[in-house]
Amino acid sequence: MFFEILIRQPEEFCVDRRIVGEEIEYSKVLRVKDSEGKYVYREADDEFMRQIFKQIVEPEHPLQHVQDGFFMGNGGQIRLEPSGQHVEINTPECLTLRDIVAQDKATELTALRLTAAIKTKFNTDVVFHKKNSDFQSIFSIEDRIVLTAGNTRGCHENYCVESELISEIQTAYQKTINPSSFPGYEQLSLRHLLLFMETRQILSGGGGLKRLARKNGQSEIIYCVSPRALHTHLNFGRSTTVDETRGIINAGRANEALADPHRFGRLHIDSGDANMAEVSTFLKFGTTSAVLEMIENKCWDETLLGEDPDYNASLFRAISRDLTCRSIPIRLTNGDIYGAIDIQKLFAKRWKEYVKTLGFPEEKARLSELWLEALRCLETDDPKAGRLLDWKIKLQFFKKYCKKKSLPIEHERIATLDLEYHNPDLQNGIYNRLKNRGLVERLIYDRDIENAILIPPQNTRARLRRHLFDIFTALDVKFSVRWDFIGFKSERFSEFEFQSTTPIDLLDPFVYSVESLDITKKEKIIVELLETVKRKHDETRVGGSDHGGAEAG
Repeated sequence: MFFEILIRQPEEFCVDRRIVGEEIEYSKVLRVKDSEGKYVYREADDEFMRQIFKQIVEPEHPLQHVQDGFFMGNGGQIRLEPSGQHVEINTPECLTLRDIVAQDKATELTALRLTAAIKTKFNTDVVFHKKNSDFQSIFSIEDRIVLTAGNTRGCHENYCVESELISEIQTAYQKTINPSSFPGYEQLSLRHLLLFMETRQILSGGGGLKRLARKNGQSEIIYCVSPRALHTHLNFGRSTTVDETRGIINAGRANEALADPHRFGRLHIDSGDANMAEVSTFLKFGTTSAVLEMIENKCWDETLLGEDPDYNASLFRAISRDLTCRSIPIRLTNGDIYGAIDIQKLFAKRWKEYVKTLGFPEEKARLSELWLEALRCLETDDPKAGRLLDWKIKLQFFKKYCKKKSLPIEHERIATLDLEYHNPDLQNGIYNRLKNRGLVERLIYDRDIENAILIPPQNTRARLRRHLFDIFTALDVKFSVRWDFIGFKSERFSEFEFQSTTPIDLLDPFVYSVESLDITKKEKIIVELLETVKRKHDETRVGGSDHGGAEAG
């Protein structure tokens, strides 16, 4: 009943007006025939990926000057990630959880459309999997992973936060690399956030198989809650590509606000999994935004602190391998010991009290209800968890498949299924097959996803970005784009003696209309000019259009 209510509610859910976004790197797998005529899979090479962008993506954006990828009609971005030449699809700025869920799923449709275009252009089958950690060997000593091999890709979360929090993260990172420089420094709110992050994976984990190869030569294949967690070794790190310097929270992007740095900060988290399940995406962004809100409003529970602040990354990896979500002991500073489920329950109950005490809008209670319901399912081993959360959905499918086929979970076929769960193909991808059979819970409609690939969120600067795109396109004006900036150049307006490339700063991610832009007089004149020309263009087009057919009556 709850899910029916949630999906039918017309009101928007907004957590303290917090803008969020996501960067998703897709795998690049070619499907080709071997010498025996059988289909085999191999990774697409870098040059082929560059040709895809040059011959397919670039021609679709003829007026955009390439800087760091192409911005799309929904305000999001598609780019070729430079370190691994993966397709990276980034959502536009989202202010509601409904929008981020829809935009997350819209990246899958974008990947599918690119797949179809590649087939037409190159007669080649490519599958872009939404999975950011491959099945691979991991060498470990006891429970501490010291070396990994294989490929990982990014699924990065971004949260608009107060700039003060970013300063604290930078200081915490500096303490990590040079402890003696910060004697006695301890930011308790960050310890609180880390405790939340290390246990959040039981709600947002993507699930998956990993091969553990130990130093004694033996190995085992395990199923883990969050494959990505096994590649994280620090509380705060700067690298997004090197395991040993990856952090639960990334401090390397702390100076990249993509907005006015004096007003806004960007919390960058790259330790999470890419999700297929709408509920997992909803909870990933919703619960994190909730904890950030309580921290910023000084309403967080100061008893929720891990005893050893240096042990978070180790716990993060250990919890990923605990399918009970309760067997790994987490000791708090007050001496209490809990499992991951109980820790998350304490956060969820605090959020429920926070919402009730402050009398915030009812929409925030939806997150509270789903948060507690998911934890109840995990705590009681309710099969319903296998309809809600990615790692549970996938594990339940594997168990049924193995039983039906009389296969152990270590069988190579299961590793293939692990990957195909993340195939966004609407008919053949395993997650979508389960969805089509009504075996997973939905939070949005298919039409919401189809709209999200074309239409930006209407209450963030993504809408303004699209509006300016439409103006430049109507006037055949070339332009360059960044998240916080649009510049254009056109000889058509040379009589106004503007600078060669005129910038329009988009430093406030909450501004979504031209009228609300805080820009200089010169820039405003340009915008008004473009608005006038576009209006005349539209009037001419409508007045002279051929509607076709006979008049009614």
